[in-house]
Amino acid sequence: MSREFNLRRELDTSEVKAFEKRMSDKYGRSMRLNDVPLKNFVDTTTGLLETKISQMFVQGATDAAGFWPQLINVVQLTSPKQDVPVISQRDFQVVKGKVPRAGAVQAGGKFTKVSLDTTDDDKIRYVLLQIDEEDIKLRNFNVIESAITAAGKKYAKNILNDITAFYDAVANQETQALSTDKRFVAIAKLIAKMADAGFDANLIFFEVNDWVKAFTEETTGGTMPWLNQVGPNGQPLGDNFGKGVMNGLVGRYMGKVPVYSIAAEGGAGASEIFAIDTDAAAVFGWAPGGSIALTQEVHSMRDLQEAKIASKYDIQAPTANAKAVGTVTGASA
Repeated sequence: MSREFNLRRELDTSEVKAFEKRMSDKYGRSMRLNDVPLKNFVDTTTGLLETKISQMFVQGATDAAGFWPQLINVVQLTSPKQDVPVISQRDFQVVKGKVPRAGAVQAGGKFTKVSLDTTDDDKIRYVLLQIDEEDIKLRNFNVIESAITAAGKKYAKNILNDITAFYDAVANQETQALSTDKRFVAIAKLIAKMADAGFDANLIFFEVNDWVKAFTEETTGGTMPWLNQVGPNGQPLGDNFGKGVMNGLVGRYMGKVPVYSIAAEGGAGASEIFAIDTDAAAVFGWAPGGSIALTQEVHSMRDLQEAKIASKYDIQAPTANAKAVGTVTGASA
């Protein structure tokens, strides 16, 4: 049996709510599931040990790279093999003149598609928790909690790495040489090239080493005048110099396009600054039945020795939309 859960939200059931109320009464303060220590889920009849394990795994994944769904078009497949439409402005054309009485004028409706295939078991990604038997016997809950959280971090970073490596390998993508330009100028030229090809970049990401170089570049307007440090709802993100070397959103290019710093492991290669039209570039498809799953039942701490967390997905991009991915070449120099 597997318990499915989503990276972007905690499980929210009546059982969890009731448990949180009991824990709040016990501790004398408001307690959410993530606040309740693991020891409270052991040797009880709550039936929520699996839920707690999932929550800790999700928390680790979210803290490390919970933003990865922002980088790509994510879909839930309804069959192992499926054609998924990738709709962009290039699928339409504006026709000038009077509409003819006879004969079809193709001005839209036939969308570019990608074929996703999750039938191959080689596409399963899994992590074994394999909690040490000695830690279970001694009930070293701090060690066990840290191990589960670390497994979640590794899993999310693996997904992030798969996405960035995929973008790096897209053939015939749009390119702009850095040459003697500042990085923000090269990005502007790249975005213009992509627009000429019919794609609107709505996301920019830097591999972290290039991000370090980018935020040390100065112009006559001062350090990084091109980057506004505001989040999705206009809230300030804080000091770029403090947060810029971490995974996640670091600001908005010219106040509009989100900019991410990414410390992927073995992901993006020589081209380490990307501009993406995420609606048109590529599709990340979860296999039917859910996203990430705890694939064994966990009724006791001992079950954590065999517990496995797994998912199955495919990533594909339409060749016709290759220039929905843009890179600044020579940026890592």
